[in-house]
Amino acid sequence: MIFIAIDPGTGLKSACGIAILKSSSVGVELLQLKDLWTRTPQPNALMRIRDIVDQIEDIYTEWYDKENGNIAVAIESFVMRGKGGESLQRFIGAALTRVPSPKVPIIEVANTKMKKFVGGSGASDKEAILKKVLIKFPANQALIMAGVRKEYDAIDAVGIGLTAIDIYSKMEIYETNN
Repeated sequence: MIFIAIDPGTGLKSACGIAILKSSSVGVELLQLKDLWTRTPQPNALMRIRDIVDQIEDIYTEWYDKENGNIAVAIESFVMRGKGGESLQRFIGAALTRVPSPKVPIIEVANTKMKKFVGGSGASDKEAILKKVLIKFPANQALIMAGVRKEYDAIDAVGIGLTAIDIYSKMEIYETNN
């Protein structure tokens, strides 16, 4: 299954990090990493959100196989107060409305859960997450280092994807056993 992992960002102070991971019986493969910014300057948060979510919809379309429904969407969920948190919540809602089918699994991943799963502690910093991602995907070091920006958004998306794959695999086991 292909996991499209999203680290939300509205393109003003940070990008929206995207990681595409493939999970199979032989393991997890990192296929793509990118930061999404607004394509052109936008006058307000809602227009920035629309621009970035349009790009996410293009990614869904690129990877979604209508016949096999082979994708899952993993997105960071959190609660943050203030205007920044409000914009991120709007972003998350908008990104999820563009998922191509109601049958596509959506896995919400709390930031602290990702930090604990990938970095070993709920307080892991971005450098610790980067180190663990480099260890997990040694063949993709050039791709990973190209994805490192000031805010590490794409690297966080990898962590969100890895955590979501773990959550999803446990959900499948639970459903199989019941």
